[in-house]
Amino acid sequence: MSFLNSRDLLNIIQVSKYMQQSLTIPIAVKAVLMKGWYGMTSMEDLYKLCQKRSIYPPDPERILRIGEAKRCEFCLEGRVKHVRKGYGVVACWKCTNNKRRLSRRFYKDRAPYTFNPTACQMVLDLLPIYYRCYDERKLNTSYSEEVIKSEIDWAKRENIPWRRTERYGDTNTYIRDRITYFWAKQIRDKRGNRIGAIVTYDWLINLCEQVAHPFGSTSPHECVDEFLENIGNPPYDHPGYNEIIQAYELNINLAKERFFQNKDQQALGRDRYNMRRIKTAEKFILRLKNELDDPAISYLLNYRVNENFRWFRKNKITTISERPIKMSKWWIECLLNSALKCPSKLNALAIKQLATEIKRKANNTLSSGDNASLIVSQNRNGVIEYDYSENYLAIICHKTSFRMHDSLSMSHQARRMSHRNTRHNRNFRRV
Repeated sequence: MSFLNSRDLLNIIQVSKYMQQSLTIPIAVKAVLMKGWYGMTSMEDLYKLCQKRSIYPPDPERILRIGEAKRCEFCLEGRVKHVRKGYGVVACWKCTNNKRRLSRRFYKDRAPYTFNPTACQMVLDLLPIYYRCYDERKLNTSYSEEVIKSEIDWAKRENIPWRRTERYGDTNTYIRDRITYFWAKQIRDKRGNRIGAIVTYDWLINLCEQVAHPFGSTSPHECVDEFLENIGNPPYDHPGYNEIIQAYELNINLAKERFFQNKDQQALGRDRYNMRRIKTAEKFILRLKNELDDPAISYLLNYRVNENFRWFRKNKITTISERPIKMSKWWIECLLNSALKCPSKLNALAIKQLATEIKRKANNTLSSGDNASLIVSQNRNGVIEYDYSENYLAIICHKTSFRMHDSLSMSHQARRMSHRNTRHNRNFRRV
């Protein structure tokens, strides 16, 4: 089973009970790590959570489901490809915060922290919580001087930045404190096994009250340990934690090596594909030169290789295809704009028509002798614009370029710009 990928393993255990019983945690962890990309990201988060003992240890089937996740496991709508950081579940942002509010933030300016800040701070320090961030917290002005002093002493002891400001006679104290997010309630999977974070927001309030009012001479450490045992917390030496940690540490280096090899192969494949496109464009220019009899006109088809081109350049509006080569003359590049993007789609008849068009435009240019009036610019959207001169070549190149764009699936915006510029060109006087 170790030679199968995570998708095949998941499909096999769904149809065979024997294979499901034979599947172990090391095999599942290795399969997910060898997948790379989001599988490695999910396993890295699960590894840190298992080290902290802050989640219930997942079974092999759940590890495979996490590695092959594509949707939120609660709403089945949101696109999620890795586990939610700090919780060990595949949940989208809407379910976590807005739609179902599966997570809740523990505010230190509200109850129960305001009733006993010392006990709550002990609980937050002792709990096995992985996901914590920091932000500046303003102490409530209704606090007594003793509470504010204890907060400042705690910040000094923990080397946490704090400051005091005075404005309009009011003194405010700010502490760059830790913000803690908890899972709202306990959840189970379809088989009844507990998943996700161990400590939830509902249990936190009871734990703070238990630490604030202990029975007998019980210390805060003993209160937290006893509470975690009562809620069904797995022991620290649970075999599920140790198997995940050992399998991750054993296979992570091999998985990273394989990941970078696949990445290099993909880059090599893209380079080979780009070279094929450049050679195809060069063959197209050579066939076009063979159709031109005049050496002076063939000289106009000089080009240079566009070394920084990519097959797709993503834009905010549309996806534009790059040209592998760039022509020396702007009006030839404008005429061959669409042909250079996909030269393999042009047949012999289309190449003859292009050669005829180049001859006619070149003869008109040489006969008019007015090349200085041809000015080309590029606007913000990447659409080529021309000056409103009386040169016949500028008008013809402008219309021909957009006509070829239309024949090769021109984008909506470029089509709209072509129609707008065509309305302006109706007032031009053709020479």
